[in-house]
Amino acid sequence: MKKTRLKVLAFFLSVVVLSFPLEIAARTEGTSPSGNAEFQNEYDSGIMPMSTISTYDVGRTYRLRNRGSGMYLDVRGNSTAEGTAIQQYPEGDYLSLRWTLRFDSMGYYVFESNLISGNSMVIKSSYNGAVGSDVVLSYKEGSGPRQSWSLQKLSNGAYKIISARNSSACLAVHEASTLQNAGIVLASIRNGAAEQEWYIEETDPIVGQRYCLRNRGSGMYLDISGNGTANGTPVQQYPKGEYPSEHWMISHDSGDMYVLHTDLVSAGIYSSGDMVLDGRANCVAGAQVIIYGWSYASEQTWRIKRQENGTYKLSPARNLNLALSIENSSTASNARVNLAALGNSAFQEWYLEPVPEQIFKFRNKANGLYMTVERSLNASGQQIKLKEEYQSSNAQQFRLTYNSSGRYYTASPTCSYNGYGVVLDVRGGIGNGNSVWTYTNNGASEEHLVFYAVPEYHSNTDPNSAYKISFRDNPGYVMDYSGENVVLKPDTGAESQQWYIEYDYDYNRAEEYYQSLGFSWPVAPKRVSSAYGYRDLGSYTFHSAIDIPAANRTALYSVSSGRCVKHDYDPSFGCGYYAVIETDAYVYNSNTKLRILYQHLAESVSSTNPNLSSSAYQISKGELIGRTGDTGSSGSYHLHMALITDGSNVFLDNGGYSTRYAWNTFDPLALYCVNDIGLIFTQY
Repeated sequence: MKKTRLKVLAFFLSVVVLSFPLEIAARTEGTSPSGNAEFQNEYDSGIMPMSTISTYDVGRTYRLRNRGSGMYLDVRGNSTAEGTAIQQYPEGDYLSLRWTLRFDSMGYYVFESNLISGNSMVIKSSYNGAVGSDVVLSYKEGSGPRQSWSLQKLSNGAYKIISARNSSACLAVHEASTLQNAGIVLASIRNGAAEQEWYIEETDPIVGQRYCLRNRGSGMYLDISGNGTANGTPVQQYPKGEYPSEHWMISHDSGDMYVLHTDLVSAGIYSSGDMVLDGRANCVAGAQVIIYGWSYASEQTWRIKRQENGTYKLSPARNLNLALSIENSSTASNARVNLAALGNSAFQEWYLEPVPEQIFKFRNKANGLYMTVERSLNASGQQIKLKEEYQSSNAQQFRLTYNSSGRYYTASPTCSYNGYGVVLDVRGGIGNGNSVWTYTNNGASEEHLVFYAVPEYHSNTDPNSAYKISFRDNPGYVMDYSGENVVLKPDTGAESQQWYIEYDYDYNRAEEYYQSLGFSWPVAPKRVSSAYGYRDLGSYTFHSAIDIPAANRTALYSVSSGRCVKHDYDPSFGCGYYAVIETDAYVYNSNTKLRILYQHLAESVSSTNPNLSSSAYQISKGELIGRTGDTGSSGSYHLHMALITDGSNVFLDNGGYSTRYAWNTFDPLALYCVNDIGLIFTQY
């Protein structure tokens, strides 16, 4: 029988979701997981669902490979009729082999077929879970143990898929057959029975996610030589350095074929100027891999095939007998990346490591409005509301940070220390109607976010796909809205519960650029007491800088090389002694030099460093340029530091130029990898 292959359109979806191997579940005697008496008698109480499995795996697409036969769990004849038999079938790029992992209302797992977009066809056993009964495809019930399963991980990495209706029975190939089309049945659990054991294999990388690709053989990363963006720039390996040249965005072409877009030039995915990984037109063994403008060519489309050790092999569609490899199995920096005949070499295997911290916006599918921090304040207790999109506002930008041990995300608005302060939380804990607000990150479960694709399988490539935002420990509640407030509600699948998770391309690229400049911290200790953005100090005003607490006359060092273009005492704006240093670096995507304002100084910078009397004097990074103080209307000893992006001198022409707005400043914390330099934050 010839199967129908999956064909889908290429697209770009900026989203962040991670997927990881499934974890070990504990068998626990007791009642049903939720204690729901209505279903207690139907669910077998002898085994708990896999509550310890990461909910990041829910909503992901898998194939289930039988350990005994090596074949995959499949829907017979691609049929979507009620009662269609579930069988085993050889490996192939078929929708009938793809299953999406979901929760039911009791916390058990459901395997949803990918054959019908938008319809819930699932694997189901017989009513009483009798041993020997056939397993079939059926429309999803509201809740019921026949369609629900627990997973028990074995020491060999495979799983028993155990019926929630009968905890002594599991999925098995009928009579341990190794024949194509052999049926799947419920069988009594037996230790060591290979026909009852299933490897759960991820089918896809995560579309729209940015990855670093680490080679298993060398430990180095897929990189672009010299940060080049011209056609034909060679690809190499290089040590990890958080460089845009090591970041690749994956988009879907068809089946298990993907396109890898370099983050150096990827503003217009599938458009003119978009540069992608290219295996050369002839695609022969030994060919140097390059980047090239996207042209829909088969040498630019790659099969990304997961290996059992968790790595991936990448083969160009033009010649699937080749794999992306390191030339001569080199472990040297700058070694070329080429194509080699498929083999067992570790130098052909790549780990896909998501870029861990990125800035996103959350737009509601039902009304098109964006999650917004009320009044844009850094402090705890700010309600999250839905507003029209703001330009240049950190009230709508959220830094998603992945917790690898807990397998969840936290989302922090950039108005709070550039996304390292307060986080999204739920007022009063996870419950119906409770408001989403900001709160100090204290490790509570209502801060542990997960994202589920809607429709909940990754073979879908509709650019209008959205995500549900739920919680690591309680996926039954999702973010919704009531009026203009973002609140929690039980998951009903409503469009108001679906969110577009939009990658903030300009901000992320600007931040990557600024951090690459290597700016130093201006004073000791490394502490920030007030964030960039709106704050409430008796009135609701925009703070165009960060405040760094420092004792009187603490040494102030230039964060960059440059020259002093202005220094004075300000009698009008409460800034006291101040200085403007024009750095040798440029504003992101501009020919204007980046300038830094330091204010509330103890004295004129020319008194501390007489060389600064001349605007022609070249300052070195780390050179002493002043002393901190509390001159002007500071209220305490601290340094006010602002980044000026329009090239202006401040407080000239009767205040005609100012740095009190978002449009001509940028958050100074964007200059630094905050976690790397060990900053401490204190809420005002």
